[in-house]
Amino acid sequence: AVVSTQSTGDKTPTPLQNMDTLLEGTYQQIIALADADLQTTKALEEFDHSLSTGTKLLILLVKLWGSLDDKQIAVLEACITSDVNSSDDVGWEESVDASITLLLRTCLAKANREQSVARVLPQTSP
Repeated sequence: AVVSTQSTGDKTPTPLQNMDTLLEGTYQQIIALADADLQTTKALEEFDHSLSTGTKLLILLVKLWGSLDDKQIAVLEACITSDVNSSDDVGWEESVDASITLLLRTCLAKANREQSVARVLPQTSP
């Protein structure tokens, strides 16, 4: 396609005359998006910290209220983790949901409770 020039003798093709305005507007939009991304990342880190703190508090309250022994608390901490990291592929909610589902199907099932608790607890070497 042939680019036409203005009839006044200007050698700048018509479609390119406002390119600087378009580039400036695009630059401003990119900067605004980068700032919004930074603010969102900071907010997400704050939410991660709040969720982690709330989870630790929940486990402490359950421990105090339920008179649970160390073995039971270890199972609870393994299932309801306070390790929250939003950058992981699997989110905290999905991880805890899967752990609680496993707990309900094993430890809290009517048969073989003691054997199930031993399977859920992480093995530590002496």
